[in-house]
Amino acid sequence: MQDIFGHANETMNRQLFQSQLIRTALLGVFLMCLVSLDQWSKYWIVQHMVFNEAIEMIPGFFSIVYTYNLGTAFGLFSQLPDHVRPYVVIALPTLMLFILFILFYTREFRSWIATIALSSVIAGGVGNLIDRYLQGYVVDFLLFDLGFMLWPAFNVADICVSVGGTLLLIYFGLIYKASPLDIE
Repeated sequence: MQDIFGHANETMNRQLFQSQLIRTALLGVFLMCLVSLDQWSKYWIVQHMVFNEAIEMIPGFFSIVYTYNLGTAFGLFSQLPDHVRPYVVIALPTLMLFILFILFYTREFRSWIATIALSSVIAGGVGNLIDRYLQGYVVDFLLFDLGFMLWPAFNVADICVSVGGTLLLIYFGLIYKASPLDIE
C-alpha cells in the first residue's frame, strides 16, 4: 500500500518482511525434516537389506524392496547412454528446484497451504538429487502390487513430491483466488 505521496507504507513492508522470514524458516525446518527422513530411510534400506531383497509386509499388496532407479520419475531417462545420463538426471531436477525456489517467493505462494505444498515438492527433489549426485542413482524401496499392475518402486522423496504436487493442484484449482494485484 502507498500513502497519498506514493510512498510505501512502512508497517505493511515490515509485516510482509516478517511473514517472508517466517515462511522461509518454515521452509527450512520442513525441508530439513523431510530430507532427513528420506535420507535416513534410504540409508536404513541399504544397511539392512541385500539388493533386490523383498520383504512382504501385506501379502499380495505391499512389500519393502531394495532397488534403485538410474533415471528420474518412473525411470525416465534411465536408458540414456552412461556418459550422458548423469548430466541429464542431475541438470533437469536442479533446474526444476531452482524454478520452485523462485516460485516460493512469488505472491501466489504467500499462503501456508501453498508454502507447505511447495516445501514438500522441494524436499522430495532435494532428497532424490542428493542420491543422484552422490551415487548416480536413487534408492527406491516401497512397492505396491495393485493386482492389475505392479506400481514402480518409490521412496519418501517421491511421496513428498506427489503429495506436495497434489496439494498445489488443489490449492490453485479450488482455493486460490487471484486478487486484482495478482493480475497486474
